[in-house]
Amino acid sequence: MEAAITSLENNTQEALVITVVPECRDLTRFCSALQRCRRLRRLGLRGLRTRPAAVQEIMAALADNSTLEVLDLSFNELGDACVKTVIVALTMGDARGAGGAASGLHTLMLDSNSLDDSGAGVLALLGLQHRLRKVRVPPASAGGAWACASDPPAARVRL
Repeated sequence: MEAAITSLENNTQEALVITVVPECRDLTRFCSALQRCRRLRRLGLRGLRTRPAAVQEIMAALADNSTLEVLDLSFNELGDACVKTVIVALTMGDARGAGGAASGLHTLMLDSNSLDDSGAGVLALLGLQHRLRKVRVPPASAGGAWACASDPPAARVRL
């Protein structure tokens, strides 16, 4: 985790995959570095069993970010409530009233996050409010269809 934080602080990485669950003190430092990093294009937080509070901190750190293009939160078992937190951050911004987080984001991966049909439906609508071209959820959660923001609006809400 130390190496990942240092690379963010030094603004040296375009792609970063975290493979170790950060401790609280590391998460604070990670989010602080993430907030200042303007080179990162792809962030992988796949399979970390990330807590909802940690996801909220990460999304707040991305509030003013315009360089991140791909965010992978797959296999975290976030559930509907936490995924909706991500959606609110992307479309409406954070509690400070900042605009939508990660304005450059074009791919959001949320495979295996225990979404029900309601959560998958909200995700399918996300593309209408954000520049996302691809929102990936398991087909079983999206009525057998991948939710892609590049599809026509009628196709995006097909569940």
